[in-house]
Amino acid sequence: MRTFFTALSVYAICYLLVRIARPAFTLPEDSRILFEEDWVPGREAIAKAFEQLFKERASHG
Repeated sequence: MRTFFTALSVYAICYLLVRIARPAFTLPEDSRILFEEDWVPGREAIAKAFEQLFKERASHG
Protein backbone atom coordinates (compact mmCIF):
# COMPACT_ATOMS: atom_id res chain seq x y z
CA MET A 1 0.00 0.00 0.00
CA ARG A 2 2.89 2.34 0.74
CA THR A 3 4.11 2.07 -2.85
CA PHE A 4 0.63 2.92 -4.14
CA PHE A 5 0.33 6.04 -1.99
CA THR A 6 3.86 7.14 -2.89
CA ALA A 7 3.02 6.77 -6.58
CA LEU A 8 -0.08 8.96 -6.13
CA SER A 9 1.98 11.67 -4.48
CA VAL A 10 4.55 11.53 -7.27
CA TYR A 11 1.82 11.82 -9.93
CA ALA A 12 0.37 14.86 -8.16
CA ILE A 13 3.77 16.53 -7.91
CA CYS A 14 4.45 15.81 -11.58
CA TYR A 15 1.22 17.58 -12.55
CA LEU A 16 2.35 20.58 -10.50
CA LEU A 17 5.76 20.60 -12.18
CA VAL A 18 4.16 20.40 -15.62
CA ARG A 19 1.98 23.39 -14.72
CA ILE A 20 5.07 25.38 -13.71
CA ALA A 21 6.79 24.54 -17.00
CA ARG A 22 3.66 24.98 -19.13
CA PRO A 23 1.30 27.54 -17.61
CA ALA A 24 -1.39 26.78 -20.22
CA PHE A 25 -1.52 23.11 -19.16
CA THR A 26 -5.00 21.97 -18.17
CA LEU A 27 -5.33 19.23 -15.60
CA PRO A 28 -7.31 16.21 -16.87
CA GLU A 29 -10.65 16.06 -15.07
CA ASP A 30 -10.08 12.49 -13.85
CA SER A 31 -6.80 13.55 -12.20
CA ARG A 32 -8.41 16.10 -9.88
CA ILE A 33 -8.93 13.34 -7.32
CA LEU A 34 -5.22 13.59 -6.49
CA PHE A 35 -5.83 17.08 -5.08
CA GLU A 36 -9.30 16.59 -3.59
CA GLU A 37 -9.34 13.45 -1.46
CA ASP A 38 -8.15 13.40 2.17
CA TRP A 39 -6.60 9.94 1.87
CA VAL A 40 -3.94 11.17 -0.58
CA PRO A 41 -0.66 11.49 1.37
CA GLY A 42 0.47 15.08 1.87
CA ARG A 43 -2.85 16.37 0.59
CA GLU A 44 -2.70 19.67 2.45
CA ALA A 45 0.60 20.78 0.88
CA ILE A 46 -0.26 19.38 -2.54
CA ALA A 47 -3.70 21.03 -2.51
CA LYS A 48 -2.20 24.38 -1.51
CA ALA A 49 0.28 24.21 -4.40
CA PHE A 50 -2.56 23.18 -6.74
CA GLU A 51 -4.64 26.19 -5.71
CA GLN A 52 -1.73 28.57 -6.25
CA LEU A 53 -0.75 27.16 -9.64
CA PHE A 54 -4.14 26.39 -11.15
CA LYS A 55 -6.03 29.29 -9.51
CA GLU A 56 -8.82 26.87 -8.58
CA ARG A 57 -10.04 25.53 -5.28
CA ALA A 58 -8.98 21.98 -4.43
CA SER A 59 -12.25 20.94 -2.82
CA HIS A 60 -12.39 18.25 -0.18
CA GLY A 61 -13.89 14.94 -1.18
